[in-house]
Amino acid sequence: MTTYPYRKRKMINGKMRSFYGKTKKEVERKMIEALVESTKDRPEVLGGDMLLKDWIPRCIEIYKVNQSDITRRKYMDRVNYNITSKIGDMKLKDIQPFHCQMILTPLVNKSQRHINEIYQALRFIFKHAYSNGFIAKDPTANLTKPIGYKHIGSALSPAERKAVVEVAKQKRIYYVFLLMMECGCRPFEAYNCKRNDITNKDNLHFLHIRGTKNKNADRLVPMPDYVYDLVADLPKDDYISSSKNGTNLYSSSRNTIWLHFKKDLYDYMDTIGMSSRNTDIINNKDNLVSYSLRHEYITNLVRKGVHPKMISMLAGHADVKITMSIYSNLTQNDVYNTAVLLKKLEAESACASMMQNG
Repeated sequence: MTTYPYRKRKMINGKMRSFYGKTKKEVERKMIEALVESTKDRPEVLGGDMLLKDWIPRCIEIYKVNQSDITRRKYMDRVNYNITSKIGDMKLKDIQPFHCQMILTPLVNKSQRHINEIYQALRFIFKHAYSNGFIAKDPTANLTKPIGYKHIGSALSPAERKAVVEVAKQKRIYYVFLLMMECGCRPFEAYNCKRNDITNKDNLHFLHIRGTKNKNADRLVPMPDYVYDLVADLPKDDYISSSKNGTNLYSSSRNTIWLHFKKDLYDYMDTIGMSSRNTDIINNKDNLVSYSLRHEYITNLVRKGVHPKMISMLAGHADVKITMSIYSNLTQNDVYNTAVLLKKLEAESACASMMQNG
């Protein structure tokens, strides 16, 4: 079996395809040929008679211009499962508000985030069909979103945070989780960080996160000293969290890496007498996902009193409202600490007033 040193994945007509070659140019050539060939299989009909399942991949390919391949694959999977499978065989002109509402209504027991993702996908698909004149009226204009439930994340306790650090330091493939918790990387951003993305100034370390999710995703963030010390001697072109030879880890292996990390984390906690049954976030294993570490980064900044706009910038959010409403997982203990702080400030203010009047 021939082994090729170069590989690239590309979404074509709603399907993720892999292209291999001996050189980067060969891979690019094969991709272009596949794109050209794919246009021959597309329907000639452009308008209301086009089937929704034919319009969806074309719409996404044309208008989702800034999506990474990984994001696009997940987006297409979500759309195909929730929308295409239900009404994909219908013509655009025949789809009524009733059909779209029947996609949303059964999601009443799903999370608010999931419901909003499907709602936004429907709006996106038909907004562009309408703007192109394929349909006379947008059937998603007045949809009603089910309420759903709101997932309330939990912040890590100091002991849990320390455990995550100790386990993540043990293996290089686990460094990715330190980048999420200490630098605020999204998972796919963390896996794509290289040693040469780190710069130093005045004994401070900064990580250039080359995000693509929105215009603010490409950003420079501080890196703690201990994380820098772990990666300082890596070859410049190596991925920070990588295979033994410094190459990037395939997306298909990343969930397995997370599962191994969780197992090692639970084993470590049991070893030091910190039973996972007696912790907050790890009490419910479903609560602990890799994204929890990014939530922890943002919540930690909130607790330290960093300005919301600065937190939003460091997190690479498009809007500060996202930062403060979704990602800051404060607890009742934080409410107690705030009460103590306010009482202290009140006492200091009273004392200062007495001294000034005395």
